[in-house]
Amino acid sequence: MDKIVNKNSYWGICMRKWATFNELLGDLSSGGSHLETIAKLSRYFGQFSLEEDGYQYSYLGGGNTSVNLGDSVFVKLSGHGLSTIEPKGFGMVDVKKVLNGLGSSEELCDSVLKHDYTKDFGYVKVLDQKVARLFRGASHGDGDPSVETGFHAQLSGTHNRPRWNIHDHNTVKNSLLCSNNAEQAYTELFGGDISIRFMEFVEPGAPLSIVFNRKMKEWKNQAEPKVIFMAQHGTIQTGYSPQEVYDLDQMVLEKIFTYSKAHLPEFPFGVDSFQMPDSSLVDEAYNCVKRCFPEIKNKNTKGIEEKTLVMKLLFSEIALATIAQGMSNPDAAVYGRAVPMVVDFKPGDNASTLRKKTAEAKEQYIRRYRHKLPLNLDRSIYLPRIVLIPGVCAVTMGESEKQATNAYAALVDTVYVMRGAEAFGGMKPLSYKHLFYITNWRAEARREKMASRIN
Repeated sequence: MDKIVNKNSYWGICMRKWATFNELLGDLSSGGSHLETIAKLSRYFGQFSLEEDGYQYSYLGGGNTSVNLGDSVFVKLSGHGLSTIEPKGFGMVDVKKVLNGLGSSEELCDSVLKHDYTKDFGYVKVLDQKVARLFRGASHGDGDPSVETGFHAQLSGTHNRPRWNIHDHNTVKNSLLCSNNAEQAYTELFGGDISIRFMEFVEPGAPLSIVFNRKMKEWKNQAEPKVIFMAQHGTIQTGYSPQEVYDLDQMVLEKIFTYSKAHLPEFPFGVDSFQMPDSSLVDEAYNCVKRCFPEIKNKNTKGIEEKTLVMKLLFSEIALATIAQGMSNPDAAVYGRAVPMVVDFKPGDNASTLRKKTAEAKEQYIRRYRHKLPLNLDRSIYLPRIVLIPGVCAVTMGESEKQATNAYAALVDTVYVMRGAEAFGGMKPLSYKHLFYITNWRAEARREKMASRIN
């Protein structure tokens, strides 16, 4: 299957560099190194977009890929986007060093997972630094290997039979994985195949690599995994040829699409139609948000375009209440911040009420995420990057145009995930504990910084 079309207009087909996977295979047939092949394979999956396809495999620096040769693995370097990556965006890593190092860190990892790191983040810092040094020490060349190098090392091949690994944050797959019924839906759709596995959410980076390492040892006793579902994160497709990886990806997508067609509510977020707000109120909302956050230096703001799906979110009390609890996966929490700010504004209220309600929402947001549920490790003021004004507009902001644009990308991807998750019991926000981890985990801060330079 080269293309999948869903009944919903926002899941369609686009024109791209390789219109079909067969075109990519034709390109690859002319020869080339393993690095050139994994770079092209990465760009094939990276070229899908919400605007043209209605789903994407990753955005900004998210997702990662590798080709494993047994003793070494060429893995995507942190900060590179799949859509533009070239061979130089991969680094060679010593597999044995990585796996031995992760094995020696299991006890420390257990301490991280068992303790309440919202009270004491010390174990997380020590583990993060130890594994970052491990990955750098096992790497040959410049650049930091992906924070998820650990599981790429475990998915081993040989020089004669390379193993191709694609880890994506596909919007459609995450509609299932970021839902309230993720494991139940996985069991119903894929549970009969022991080569397709499911993992509960594990803190990304070092903990995920170590827990994945343990799981692989268990799974291999029954069958070599081909697809791994990671709750509130993404999937891994692993095979011994680009064609096998593609076929696995298409099989997963087709099953999710088929299930969604039967279970997706007709109207997104329960909203059949809505009335576009007056443009003067939208302008007032945009300016109101800009004035309300003087703490953000060199502030840049971006008003969300009139996307029907985003507007339907803004007209749905239930959907707004869900997203107000937090983002559903690490990428969204990094680029869009942990929790959007929702203004208690009612469609039909005037501009004066909007200004008052926005100021009140900011005060309540700061109190909640500085005192009641502090998100910053030092208990300092935590500010949003996404502001949602019901029935009017969404505004993203940051200390640079890039930050505001990245927050916009995170919001739109999240809205599409939320819509798809309606077929699986609705979107499940990340827990406070996990949002705290992602907010203070330095690896994600480094990744965002690198992505801002590269993309």
